[in-house]
Amino acid sequence: MPGRPAAARAAAPRGTRIRAGFAHGRSFRGGQGSAPPGAAAPGSSVPALSLVIRPEHAADGPGIARLHARAFGPGRYARTAYRLREGGAHRADLGVTASVGSFLAGSVRMNAVRAAAGPAFLALGPLAVDPSFAGRGIGSALMRASLAAAAAAGEGLVILVGDAPFYARFGFAPVGNGDLELPGPVDPARFLWLELAEGFRARVHGRVAALPPGA
Repeated sequence: MPGRPAAARAAAPRGTRIRAGFAHGRSFRGGQGSAPPGAAAPGSSVPALSLVIRPEHAADGPGIARLHARAFGPGRYARTAYRLREGGAHRADLGVTASVGSFLAGSVRMNAVRAAAGPAFLALGPLAVDPSFAGRGIGSALMRASLAAAAAAGEGLVILVGDAPFYARFGFAPVGNGDLELPGPVDPARFLWLELAEGFRARVHGRVAALPPGA
């Protein structure tokens, strides 16, 4: 489809395995003092573990909720990005997870939203990586998979609130023109969008709100 970034044109991976160098006994803070499968005591070395990127399953819900608590803390509910998702439900067909062994190390979700004028589109988030696995490329792998899934589903636009330098590598840019408004304060430099279908941005205007389940 014209206008799609090259990374988004690929089909979403199904159980993609990526070698990740989780070695040298890094401390693990995954909750309740547990360690991921294969973790070693401090000072020892372990072989690299496989990072598995796959679609979200229904049974992942409780683990994702715990991941969000570890990654963002209780203050997450006051953020504009969370307020944008209030009253809606995430798109179960577009959720992607990252696992190291049997441990859920990361997750990204997409939520259906609509502006005051125009067709429905997507709000990306939360993108969460367990703090113990930060800086290992898990967030980037999740982003590529989720955008591929959105493009394959025929979606036209993705918005998010986040760090512009990180998301720019996937094609996101500041909304900047005042066409869209979020339900709360936000730094304009962090309000970003990515057009998956050429011309879609020009079709949406006004305040953005979550689509209720089944809408």
